[in-house]
Amino acid sequence: MSLRSGEEIQVALRTFVRSWIEYSGTERSEAQTFLNELFAAYGVDRREHAVFEQPQGTGGIVDCHYPGVAIIEMKRPSEGPRLSDHRSQALEYWRHSDDPASGKPASRYVVLCSFQQFEVWEPGQFPSAPLDTFNLAPEH
Repeated sequence: MSLRSGEEIQVALRTFVRSWIEYSGTERSEAQTFLNELFAAYGVDRREHAVFEQPQGTGGIVDCHYPGVAIIEMKRPSEGPRLSDHRSQALEYWRHSDDPASGKPASRYVVLCSFQQFEVWEPGQFPSAPLDTFNLAPEH
């Protein structure tokens, strides 16, 4: 895959949104498909950059780790109104995402996602609040 132009990304993201806007199932059954399709919308092969289900020093498992870039913690759609309840888990994963022995810094972003709702954090710069929160929205 190669990176897409801005217009190609917009078209791919509209298709992605249409595909996921009504999803109401479980995290476990579709989180990896969702993330693979999101990466693909940008023309990125997730397998070349990020890993799923990575164990952390906390004893937890990170849903998706894009080293140096992002920790993505997925939750089922019904958890959307309660994403804030999961912040401490995701931020704890971030605190363990660096590797001083190999010189790899912590990921820049932490993303909490319940399929239709997102919180994007940059805890190294702005630890007190998300940079952005947004929802997938149907096309008008």
